[in-house]
Amino acid sequence: MIEIVLNHTIDYEILKNLYADKDDLQRAWPGAKYPLCINEWNDFLSTSEKFGSLLYKKDGKYIGHILLKSREQTQLYICFVILDKTYRGQGIIYEMLRLAEKYAREHFSFDRLWLHVDPENHPAIKA
Repeated sequence: MIEIVLNHTIDYEILKNLYADKDDLQRAWPGAKYPLCINEWNDFLSTSEKFGSLLYKKDGKYIGHILLKSREQTQLYICFVILDKTYRGQGIIYEMLRLAEKYAREHFSFDRLWLHVDPENHPAIKA
């Protein structure tokens, strides 16, 4: 079972570890500088009125991350989805998305929740 942990204060060291692989960072955030740049991250977050940085833990280890970000007033965007390679292929990403949706419904007011997957991100499309 995975546990959701709110990353209110934005623990960049955890994020840097999760996005340590250049290909994973580029799939999650095409065009981002490598390694994960704190200033670039802050600039991205500053364009949103509301956001939720969700970390996921299993057996005491941080294994994943999802960012929820408002777009316009009634839309919420699921972005920057990452799961540690060790845990891929086990259906955990579905649980992470389910928990993110549950959190979003409890903490945000929105008409539309959406996820955009880059057409070149073949692993995400398979999932």
